[in-house]
Amino acid sequence: MLVSLFFFGNLFGFIGMVIAVPTFALLYTFTRESVVQRLRKKKLPVDTDYYMEDVEHLYKNNEKRIPLTPEQLDAMVIPSADEVNEVNREDDPEIVDDRNENKDQ
Repeated sequence: MLVSLFFFGNLFGFIGMVIAVPTFALLYTFTRESVVQRLRKKKLPVDTDYYMEDVEHLYKNNEKRIPLTPEQLDAMVIPSADEVNEVNREDDPEIVDDRNENKDQ
């Protein structure tokens, strides 16, 4: 906040200092809410103390990953984006086909 006072004060004088406080408060609030939202989305703790004390637990990698063998990679079937996004209207009765309804009217 002190940096914003000096910055706005140098640019706009006393009025800049007055404007700096609410502007910085808004920026800080938006940034904090964005970080909290991202942490919750990733199901991580939001409390700052969790990241300040005993940071060693953040760097531990308990999961041992084993690389796939060439045979396992060859056996994997990876569909294309078109196949993944393709909708089979006959198999799913919940999908309404708007094209057929518009023709009846």
